[in-house]
Amino acid sequence: MQTLEDNLKECCRDDDVEIVLLDYNSKDNMESWVKNAFETMIANGKLIYFKTFDPVSFNHSHSKNLAFKLSNGDIVCNINADHYLGNGFVDYIRKQFNNNSNIVLTPLNIYDDNNDFLIPGDTGGKVCVRKENFIQIKGFDEKMNIYGFEDVDFINRLTFVGVNPFRITEPQFLSFIHHSDVDRHSSNTILAQIENIFIHYITPFVSRILIIYKNGTFEMGDIIDNIVKASFNYKSAYSSKKTFLFAKKSKSWRKGSWSFEEEELKLTFLRSNQTLQLISKNDFLVSRVDQEHYYRANPTLMAEIAAFNYVHFNRTLFLKNKRNKLGIVNHKSFGSGLVYKNFDYSTPIKI
Repeated sequence: MQTLEDNLKECCRDDDVEIVLLDYNSKDNMESWVKNAFETMIANGKLIYFKTFDPVSFNHSHSKNLAFKLSNGDIVCNINADHYLGNGFVDYIRKQFNNNSNIVLTPLNIYDDNNDFLIPGDTGGKVCVRKENFIQIKGFDEKMNIYGFEDVDFINRLTFVGVNPFRITEPQFLSFIHHSDVDRHSSNTILAQIENIFIHYITPFVSRILIIYKNGTFEMGDIIDNIVKASFNYKSAYSSKKTFLFAKKSKSWRKGSWSFEEEELKLTFLRSNQTLQLISKNDFLVSRVDQEHYYRANPTLMAEIAAFNYVHFNRTLFLKNKRNKLGIVNHKSFGSGLVYKNFDYSTPIKI
């Protein structure tokens, strides 16, 4: 929350700006910290604190939808907890929307083929849009309840109703607190559930991934490195087709249960009940029958593989929404919940 104080200073210069802080049932003592540190800001209305006790786990899309619906402004901006607004950002927003109200501000490069500008790190979640346009497409896709692609999908669906992306490229508006993949995922449900990840290199561009979970289950599947794959085909030099750097060879990976006895990892696959015995050899495994080697991933590679597997579901949904040109995907409610304002727990607010 070290960004909040700086962001409040930027907003305090303008009477027409408020910061809505949503406590999404946080377990890190956020409530008492905000109450003690920002009592004056809350009293004068510059900071509005809402808390919901409903969520069991963090839902990226729903939390953004709820925060946007709680906001009073004509223009709503998502600012992640590790983002700095930057000096002059409020004036910048006003200027851009005065020039063209039919835009969404984003650092993301959605359709521009000019790749000279690359967004710094984790700033892709900074997005500003007119609230009426947010309501028009019924917000972020709440089927994307995990991290990744929910912002890209939101911006892409806005284009289907005629709202055009306007890219934020000014460095002063793209400052953030850096997190490594290990830091980003070590404390949440991704890495916390994983015991180990092993890699079997099949070809220069296909790797078999074995993810061992702490609850006694596993999943196994193949990842394709599309860039290396393309380098083996001369036709790639004449193709303008865009693709992701990595892809799953099969949409659904094989799953099952595992056990470890006498230096041997035994995998039992669901449905078929087939088994695979892997002999432990320090930092790698060797399959008993085919002598295939599975190498243990280091912490950095482990975080990258886990993150890829984690966000792949959202990526698939994004591509489906894009292919079918779906502007609205939350056909029932969105951003719904029971919240409490500024520590008044006697008056619930139903959204």
